[in-house]
Amino acid sequence: MKKVPNFSIPQVMYFCRSAELASMSAAADELNVAQSSISSAIAQLEKSLGSRLLERKRAKGVILTESGRRFYEAGLALLQAVDEAHEAVGSDELSGRFKAGCFVTLAQFWLARLVEAFELSFPEIQLTTKEITAGEIAPMLVRRDVEAVVSYDFDYGNEVEFIPLATATLYAAFAAGHPFASRSSVRLTDLAKEPMVLLDLGKSSNYFLSIFRQRGIQPNVRYKFQSFEAVRSMVARGHGFTLLNHAPLHNLTNDGYTLVCIPVEDPGVELGIGVVHLAEQVLSSKANAFVEVCRREFEQVHSSGLMRGTVNF
Repeated sequence: MKKVPNFSIPQVMYFCRSAELASMSAAADELNVAQSSISSAIAQLEKSLGSRLLERKRAKGVILTESGRRFYEAGLALLQAVDEAHEAVGSDELSGRFKAGCFVTLAQFWLARLVEAFELSFPEIQLTTKEITAGEIAPMLVRRDVEAVVSYDFDYGNEVEFIPLATATLYAAFAAGHPFASRSSVRLTDLAKEPMVLLDLGKSSNYFLSIFRQRGIQPNVRYKFQSFEAVRSMVARGHGFTLLNHAPLHNLTNDGYTLVCIPVEDPGVELGIGVVHLAEQVLSSKANAFVEVCRREFEQVHSSGLMRGTVNF
């Protein structure tokens, strides 16, 4: 008879999280246990398996050995299976922890609403959320810092899969006294010679610039800012126009100036909104619940007209 490995689920969990964070101390902080407990559990796991799983680097954390990489993948599958088994025999209500993210510019429009809706629907789940830039999304999913992220449909590579839930209308924003501010819509060719204030957030700026390039237009980028509100303020003070995928319900900037948002009528400039997750990972029951809450909230907002700039598929 094949020998049954003598290790525990907590040992596997401590090992996997230490590997993802490349640090036992970081895993201990996150899991709210003593670092000595993490270290001891992993040592016992290695002894049980008869193989070194982590290389300890003084002051540099830990890295996976070849055996550790193989066991890490199996350990993740084991932890997910245990979670699903617990849900199968537990109460009808989902419970436990769930970690989600939201792209930074979407967070100011959606995060509070989605958190509130999710917690009302699933009060037994302990939800934690993070604001995430586009460049952080794939690494954080790989490290299992989050399981799902509300984001735009950017190119995150083959590691990430996008679940479409809505589309965002493209707006051009102007100061109240700008000649274009009285129009019902504008085209990208109208904006070619206008000074542009660019929201400079990696994949966001790439998207905004690409829609000009696809039409053979070279935009006149005058200023770049990573702050959504800094961009709005500069535009409202007359320093140029900007492009946005969401328009607040009010037209005032934080410093009291007026911004006018006009739809861009060029076809094909809309941007998808949805939930991204690791392509290789089957979504957990909690993650599927999160996706459905997001879908419901996008539909409700669209049907009620509570937010400009979102159109359901």
